Amino acid sequence: RRQHGATYDDIPTEIKNNIRTSLIIEQGYICAYCNCRIKDNSETTNIEHIKPQSKHEDLRLKYGNMLLVCKGKLNKRLSCDAQKGDKQLSFDPQDEGFLRTIQYTSKGDIKSTNPIWNKDLNTILNLNASDIIENRRTAFTTFLQKITRKQWNAHKIVYWIDTLRTRNPQGMYIPYCGYIIYMLEKRKQR
Repeated sequence: RRQHGATYDDIPTEIKNNIRTSLIIEQGYICAYCNCRIKDNSETTNIEHIKPQSKHEDLRLKYGNMLLVCKGKLNKRLSCDAQKGDKQLSFDPQDEGFLRTIQYTSKGDIKSTNPIWNKDLNTILNLNASDIIENRRTAFTTFLQKITRKQWNAHKIVYWIDTLRTRNPQGMYIPYCGYIIYMLEKRKQR
């Protein structure tokens, strides 16, 4: 950053790999946008700039403006980074204020209570692509199959929510944990 005219493209591959590793560890091995499982390699992930480099030259080398995301190519549909490209999001996906607006439907759709942010979730990131919705529902169904109905009291639901908010011994979150936690929270309220 101190070198005048330095760009992200100028960063040596070894340093980009270190950035990728740091981001994946921070994110618990899930995509910052869709929450799918990601791996620590450049073949399946991209280092994403929340605020596009072309529009925010002062942030192109700032670590806090970077996320690790999946390539976003599901069958013939694009999502996440592949869909976003160089577009500007109206929110920061790491911001707690934004995260508190996130809701899911029982069908697996993601939405925000903020209409502008909701539009970006659908148009810029395409996070309601049918494949992603199906992956969320499958993750929840798989999770439910691992626990028994006897474990559906309020105390046990709180336990499972806390478990999902915690990384496993390998430092990973369960893929689509945001959706699973949201659905469990709804069941806890019943």
